[in-house]
Amino acid sequence: MTSENSSDNATSAPKKAVLLMAYGTPYKTEDIMDYYTNIRHGVKPPQHLYDELAGRYEAIGGTSPRSRMRPVGNERYR
Repeated sequence: MTSENSSDNATSAPKKAVLLMAYGTPYKTEDIMDYYTNIRHGVKPPQHLYDELAGRYEAIGGTSPRSRMRPVGNERYR
């Protein structure tokens, strides 16, 4: 017994998915080192890695656009 779509399933391309994860973001430039240390489980990053990350934030205006996308009710956690 076959279903109507069985031949379609056998020849169709595999499905793809994207998993996005967010570890928060620094809300101001001065918070970058603390943020970076936190996502590294308390291990302060070497200066060259910090400089690279700080440069990326500088290239997009100083902070991530994510810092402006606060969920409703987030005020109680700040």
